[in-house]
Order: sequence, then structure tokens, then C-alpha cells
Amino acid sequence: LAIFGILSPVFAAALCYFTTLDWWWLAPVALGIFLALNILLILFLFVASLFFKKGIGEKPSRFCRFVVIHIMDWFHALANISVKLEGEELIPKEPCLLICNHISLLDATTATKALRSRRLSIVAKESVFRIPLVASYIRRCSFLPLDRSNPRKGLATLKQASKLMTEYGLDMLIYPEGTRSTTGELLPFKEGAFMVAKWAKAPIVV
Repeated sequence: LAIFGILSPVFAAALCYFTTLDWWWLAPVALGIFLALNILLILFLFVASLFFKKGIGEKPSRFCRFVVIHIMDWFHALANISVKLEGEELIPKEPCLLICNHISLLDATTATKALRSRRLSIVAKESVFRIPLVASYIRRCSFLPLDRSNPRKGLATLKQASKLMTEYGLDMLIYPEGTRSTTGELLPFKEGAFMVAKWAKAPIVV
């Protein structure tokens, strides 16, 4: 947003200066250029996604991780949401299982932004992986879909999570309540999250 916000008025001013456009066109032309740059970026991301493998839980892509983190930056800037992280120095250097409470639709986005220095993967509900364009990138970031209605598939996802931790050194973020709490109080924990830590022989960070 910052880069496009700077480029748009510069391009608009150059257009007004080198053409016969009146200067009162500066603001609408700058806005049009700003929107066009964002549309071109989305088109570029869409075309790039067509070349991704369709598998889930494979080796994470640095490019996709870069894109996802910066989309989170864009989203938080647009929504005027600031994220403050305290105590990151207490997290072990080795791959960890991150256990979080779940009270908001923004939990995963804020975690991705706050923990950008870590190699983070997230176990999320399966419906997130049906969102066009978004799904292509989070799959290639090694985010994992959890089908809560199918215990067998759910177990396979958790085993894949432990495999990613051991093979690629990823941190795995899981919401052990299994769903969002609408009251702010913790819900009963599912044991699957802790099995991931056991299989991966990884520390648990709350």
C-alpha cells in the first residue's frame, strides 16, 4: 500500500505535466492508478497460483510465505489493526507446537503477522481452503486443513503436521479447542494437538 500510494501520485503528476491534462485531474488519476496497480498485483498472484502444485503439506514455498505475510500486512493496514508481540524471546529456537486460544476470526492473521520471524504453519478448518486464490497460497505455505467431521482424515492431518515439523523445522500452530469460543472462555481441549507434539518430540508453547 505504501509503495503504490507513493507511485500513484508520482505517475499522475508526470501524466499531468507531460500531457494536456489539467492539474485538477491529479487526484482522480492518482486514485485510478492506485486501483489499477492493486488489480495488476492480484492478477499476477492469480496467474502465479496456476503453476502451484495442488498437494497439501509439501515443502513450504518461500515465495508463497512472502506473499501471505505481506497480504497480512496489507489487510491489517487497511483495517487499521495493530499487532503487538511480547515475549518472543522466550520461544525455543527449535520447532514448537504453538497452542492458542481461539476467540476471533482474526486469530490466524494476527498470529501470521506477529510470528513472521518464525517458519509458521497453521492447522485451520477445511472451509478456509476453499477460498479462491487464498487457498493456493496457504497450501504452499504448508498450512493444513482439518476436517472436524471426519476423525480419520483429521488424524492424517495431525500426523502430517508432525511430519512437517520434523522434516522442515516448521512451527505448528493449533487451536486445541477445535473451534472459536463465542464467550471468551476456554472450551474443552481436543487431545489431537498434543499428539502432534508427542510425535514430533517438540516443546509446547502456550
